[in-house]
Amino acid sequence: MLTFLSVAFSATAQNNPQRISDSLYSAYIKAYNLRKTPQAVPLADSLRHAAIAIGDRYGECYAMQILFLHEFYKPDNFSGVERTFKPYVEKVKAYGLATLYYYAVSMKVAYYSRQKRYIEAFIYLDEQTKQAEKNGDKEGLCSLYRMKGVIQHFRGELPQAIASYKQAIDMYEKTGYRRYISREYLSIADCYRMEGDFESLVEAAEEARPYCVIQDDRTNVAIYECYGYFMLGRYQEFLDRYEYIQTHRQKMDNSYVIMNKAVEACRAIYDSRNDDALRLIDDISAVSPEAGYNMYVAYYKFNGDYMRAVEYMRKLILAHCSLNEKTFRHDRDSRDRVFRDQRLEAERERIINSNMHLQLSNVEMSLHNSSLELGRSRDAARLAHMKAGRDSLSYSHQQLLTRQLRDSLSAQNLMQQVRDRRERTERLVQSVLLVAALLVMMMTFVYIASRRRFVAKLNVANAKLDEGIRNLNVAMDRALQSGRMKTLFIQNMSHELRTPLNAIVGFSQLLTSSGNELDDTEKKNMAKIYSRQLRIADNACKRHSRHDRLAEWTLHGEPFQHACQRDVP
Repeated sequence: MLTFLSVAFSATAQNNPQRISDSLYSAYIKAYNLRKTPQAVPLADSLRHAAIAIGDRYGECYAMQILFLHEFYKPDNFSGVERTFKPYVEKVKAYGLATLYYYAVSMKVAYYSRQKRYIEAFIYLDEQTKQAEKNGDKEGLCSLYRMKGVIQHFRGELPQAIASYKQAIDMYEKTGYRRYISREYLSIADCYRMEGDFESLVEAAEEARPYCVIQDDRTNVAIYECYGYFMLGRYQEFLDRYEYIQTHRQKMDNSYVIMNKAVEACRAIYDSRNDDALRLIDDISAVSPEAGYNMYVAYYKFNGDYMRAVEYMRKLILAHCSLNEKTFRHDRDSRDRVFRDQRLEAERERIINSNMHLQLSNVEMSLHNSSLELGRSRDAARLAHMKAGRDSLSYSHQQLLTRQLRDSLSAQNLMQQVRDRRERTERLVQSVLLVAALLVMMMTFVYIASRRRFVAKLNVANAKLDEGIRNLNVAMDRALQSGRMKTLFIQNMSHELRTPLNAIVGFSQLLTSSGNELDDTEKKNMAKIYSRQLRIADNACKRHSRHDRLAEWTLHGEPFQHACQRDVP
């Protein structure tokens, strides 16, 4: 049975497709080739530390991937797979390497399937698919749709697996990831192989051929075509494909090994090397009994022993039936594990909740004890405050008695001070009245003298004010005269400017219009008239400017006759 078709990345180092630093790539290739052996662990650890030292994220992630694959290839090692899977996934997610993340997800689904834990594989795959749809990750969806077909492939649900693989192909076509379409067609071909539909197997393999981009893919397609042609009795095509495989042979380390042995067995059957053929078929049966039964049927049919062929066909049918029973049993075990895990998770949640309730109760008791202690502290503080208040009242009473005695003494002192102050006040009043009388007399003399000086200054100021008013009246008359002159000039200039300007505009339109029939002489005369009107307008503008200057000088107080004389050029 096909374990998983080309899920793992190729380690053939074609232009460093993993994008690891060139200084670390040879170490990665060595560790990857030894991934199934114990020597891979120290090599991967040293590769990871070297990648971290130079900041190579891809090298670090691929080193962790080798550690994961080392545990992956061990049978019944789910704890080891999970132990290496979690840090690997967390690291690729932290670095945003979506391709490596979905590779890890696919490998975990494949491990679930290899351990016959199909329901757990479906549940995990469904969670990842929902997450990929939520994030809109099209590449991830392609990979996850394909892994759904892989699970169904393992379970023996071949029509459903074919439909899932075709759905993945459609998704690849829509998103533009055509690189992996050939492997999906080969997965479909493998499903047809398990069903015994060799015509459809050959068709699927032939459909895969146009999508092959590397020689490894073309050789894999040729292997399936070779096998299908032999099973259909198309021996010439079988021989052609077999020669192609021999020319482009490659080392296979996954489920293609079954197909390689099957092709070699077909060639041994065709060459009548029965001992070699039976030995190869036994090797195939040790890996996959169903594939071995198919080869036994082909062997006995080729040699004309149809009774034995029918016997192995019956065994093949019984093997398919037992496969369904085994799948049902594995589903039941997987379901029990899921329920057990769910019960354990629920029990763990219950214990956590109980612990939280206990912790909450402890906190409440601590708060209650704290509140009691706070109440006792408050009572003690209240008693201390009352005692302090009583002491304060006693002290205040003593202070009050002392203050009364001090006030009595102060009152006697005040009475004596009042008598002394009254005597001093009377003497002071008498002195002040005498001084005030002298000051009034002096101020009277000063007022009379200052009033005489002020009247004299006021008369001088009035004379200056009258002179200023007369000057202002003269200036105002001049300004009014200048405004009237400017208004009259503007009225005259408006007519003087508008008449030549209208003539200029009319002559310009006449000269520039496309439909006039004037000869050169008329145009020259009109141009002279045009120039004359321009000089008239220019003189009018100069007069207007001269009038503005006259008005400005007149407004500043210069007589109009003087301004006219200044304006003479």
